[in-house]
Amino acid sequence: MLLNRTILRYGRATLVVLSLGFNKLHKAKSSRTYSGTDGDSLILRRKIDEWSSNIKLDLLTRSELVIHRCHIEAVKGYKNFYVDPFTGYKVLTIYAHLKRGSCCGNVCRHCPYSFANVTRSSQALPKFNSAFYSYLSN
Repeated sequence: MLLNRTILRYGRATLVVLSLGFNKLHKAKSSRTYSGTDGDSLILRRKIDEWSSNIKLDLLTRSELVIHRCHIEAVKGYKNFYVDPFTGYKVLTIYAHLKRGSCCGNVCRHCPYSFANVTRSSQALPKFNSAFYSYLSN
């Protein structure tokens, strides 16, 4: 049996965590994330690069630029969501949407499928500002 020892330091306090084989399980889970090496990941990366090449930063307001920066950082880190700096809500990234493969119909901010499954009237939908869908641009 493999016993793993992890030492965590918080200021002057030191905490020693003992676990049985947790690190192997954790590494197995993290290896399933898209890290840019497998074929599916390369396709996602191309789609994200194509999307980002069409963004016109000069059309974005200051608050939209802040949101855009948070989104870009999350996408570069292959994260499924980021925390909106203004509301504190979790927002799915374009990366998560592309992994899903289709529109979920929830009027997501970074939907790459042009709201294909949304059933609301077009007056209630946010406008696309070249980076994401936003009610701020209305």
